[in-house]
Amino acid sequence: MRSSYLPVWCVGLTLLLACGGEDEPTGTDPSARQSVSGLWIYEGYDIEGGRFKCQRAALALDLHSRITSFQGIASGVGTSCEDKLEWSQWRLSLGPLGSDTVKGSLSRDVIRFDIPSGGSMARSVVWHNDGIVKGDSMFGDLTILFTYSDGTRQSVTGKWKAGRR
Repeated sequence: MRSSYLPVWCVGLTLLLACGGEDEPTGTDPSARQSVSGLWIYEGYDIEGGRFKCQRAALALDLHSRITSFQGIASGVGTSCEDKLEWSQWRLSLGPLGSDTVKGSLSRDVIRFDIPSGGSMARSVVWHNDGIVKGDSMFGDLTILFTYSDGTRQSVTGKWKAGRR
């Protein structure tokens, strides 16, 4: 009689050990192995804040990912922003050579990355991106933070999307 419970107990223990917890990614969980390596075409849009409204931004991102982090190069034309009160325009460019280092993190399908760049009127400009990766596309919220030489800061917000090429 006792031996008839042993197979049931062994099967139950095997299933418990094989399934694991829901919070722990497994080696077969595709979202735990998401990769953003490759060439991406990036677009920033609906970018504005305070007195400023910016045109669409188009960039190329060449990314190389590891398990939870990635880095790469961004190149492109950046964007132009208009001061709605002063009717002046200024250019946000991506560095003197047209390329800047991108660094970010990836947790399952959540992506965060920064693109540092120069600007004609700011000491530093950082494009901060938060979003979601779904296969060969990603999208999310964009905040561009300008730091001026006197230490004051200005930001504009918008959306971004990118497709893998």
